Order: sequence, then C-alpha cells, then structure tokens
Amino acid sequence: MADAEIGIWKLTDGAPQFFERKSVQLEKQLEDWLERDGGLIQAGLCIVGRQVHTPVGILDLLAVDRWGRWSVIEIKRGSVRRETLTQALDYAAYLADITPEALRDAVTAYLQKRHVPLGAFLKELQLDETIFNQPRDIQVYVVGTGRDESFDRLAKYTKFQENPVNAVTFSVYENSGGERLLLRELTDLDTTPTVVTLEDDGEKPQVTTSLAKLQTVFAQADHYGCGQAFRLVYEAATSVGLYAKLYSRSIMFAPMRNRNRMVMYMPVKSNKGSKLRIYIYAQAWAEFYPVTPNEVIKYLGKDGDQFFDLAGAQAFAQQLKKLFELISKKG
Repeated sequence: MADAEIGIWKLTDGAPQFFERKSVQLEKQLEDWLERDGGLIQAGLCIVGRQVHTPVGILDLLAVDRWGRWSVIEIKRGSVRRETLTQALDYAAYLADITPEALRDAVTAYLQKRHVPLGAFLKELQLDETIFNQPRDIQVYVVGTGRDESFDRLAKYTKFQENPVNAVTFSVYENSGGERLLLRELTDLDTTPTVVTLEDDGEKPQVTTSLAKLQTVFAQADHYGCGQAFRLVYEAATSVGLYAKLYSRSIMFAPMRNRNRMVMYMPVKSNKGSKLRIYIYAQAWAEFYPVTPNEVIKYLGKDGDQFFDLAGAQAFAQQLKKLFELISKKG
C-alpha cells in the first residue's frame, strides 16, 4: 500500500514552516520510545518485557494494561508485511500458552532491572496476580513506518481470540530548524459487524457468537455486583453510536471510525467493591470527535478512572447522551 502524501506545516507569526518527511532508522528509536511510553500505541499500556526470548523468536515488547489485558508488540524497520503478522501471531500464541509461573517470572525479572517491585507495579495499576492466570486477553500490535498491501489483505481477515490485529505506523518529519515531529497513524482493520443482535429464524431465537460473549461478560459483572450499572452504561454507549469491543472480562468503547482506539473502558470488576469502574480517555475523544478534552471532562467527569453506584451510572449515561448531543451540534 502506498503511503498517502501528507503535508505538515508549523504555523507561526511569520510564514508557515514546512516539515519534510525524513528517512531515518526508526526501529531502535521506536522501541526505546514505546518502552518509555506505551501510550504512544494505546492508553494504559505498560511495558513489562523487551527483547523477550521465546521458542518462536525474540518478541520486541511485551505489555499489560491497567485492565489486565496483555499485548505483544512487534516492531519492523520499514513497512510491515504479511511475515510480520505471522511472527506476531506466533508470539501471541506463545503468550496464551505460557504457564502463569513462567510469565510472572519474566515480568518480575524485567521490573527488577528497573528497581520496581512487582507488588508495587500491580498496586499502581489496581491489578493483582490473577492477571498471570489463563485464559488471558491478548492484543496484537504490529508497528512500522508503513504497511505493505500483502499485510492489509491478510490482516483484514486475521484475528487472535476474536480480536483484530492492530496496525500502527510512525513517520518522522523535520523542518529547516531541526525540529522534529513524530506522526502516528492507527489503522482500523476490524471487519467485525458493529451491531450485536438476537436473530429470529421464525422458529426460535438464534444467539450469535458475539451476543453469547456479551452475555458472559454481563454475567461476570453480575457476579461482582455491578451488573445493572454495567448494562445501563453499555446500552447508553451503544445507543449513541460507540462501538463496543468485547473482551473476556471487560468492554472497550471506541469510535466507529477506528474500532481499535479506546475512548472509554469498562471492566467487570473494580477495587471499590460493587461499584462500576469506568476509565475515560479524554484526549482520544478529542482525536475523533469535535470536542476538546476539557469538554469531555465537563460532561463525563475526570480523565482516568471513575467509580459509580447505580444512581451514579444512571447520571453518567445521561451525561454521555448530552455529550453526543453537543457532538451532533458541532458536527
């Protein structure tokens, strides 16, 4: 796939300053940058392994997010190709099968080199050691400076644990004064149907796989005491047009334009008893909708984690609808 031509200028009081795309060796730099800030790929990602030796090769980066989902990140110099996808899926399969003890040891060793105790790391993310247990929610990210057509053809129909592959490309631009900009493109290769429905063939209801998975997530929310609030917010979010991406123990809400870009996240369990936990990523809202982060915070509350009882969840659902009324007006 040929890269689209992008023109970037810095607006100043004088003439706009042009930034020219630079051909630089990004692979090593990207690995350094992503290790320091996994949020360059997705909000909440924390790197817990680098150059991880596995039976199928060396995994560039291993990450876990604040909701206990694991990620394999494969970085390539230049364009990612179909071989990149195959390698990344191999790493994901290895991560799915590794024993809890081996995974815990690998993460502990990485953290120890950075003088971070495992317990303190888990506490900061509001997680516990059950994240090492199987089964694990695993996301696959392939990162490069472009994408080959062969990759797009294959990735569009390839999933791991029913989750599409996430393609992320970076480019560097530089102006005459030596200033550099890093441009990131998140590509949506998700071809999953956007509506979960109960189909009726005229004889008896037929439950789709996605709906069965949704019911399983609802049942877990019931188990942790937040089921009613969980359903209420899910219904409000999908009614305004957010895409609900299902995981085994959570739902990620994303814009329809890019179903891999989180704007809101809702796990079935919180560390506040039976209260519903919702994570808001205001910056991502501003990337896809005509609102500022401050406007998102005004309607939905603070950036980051929030906790709600049923009455609070009802109020949040109403505010979510009001936010989309604002989006519609700005449209």
